[in-house]
Amino acid sequence: MVGVLLSVWATVYFSVWGAMLGVALAYLGKSWYLDRMVWLYEDMKEKNELYRSWEY
Repeated sequence: MVGVLLSVWATVYFSVWGAMLGVALAYLGKSWYLDRMVWLYEDMKEKNELYRSWEY
């Protein structure tokens, strides 16, 4: 959320470097979140039949 707020602020005040930093922070945060969700799925698929059925 900090990255998004920084990007919005930088866009309003025409700061290219601030916008780039904000977008990079937003992408890094989302990538970290997705990594944690995959990790959680990998742990849970052995314990839950529903999760196991999602695999191809």
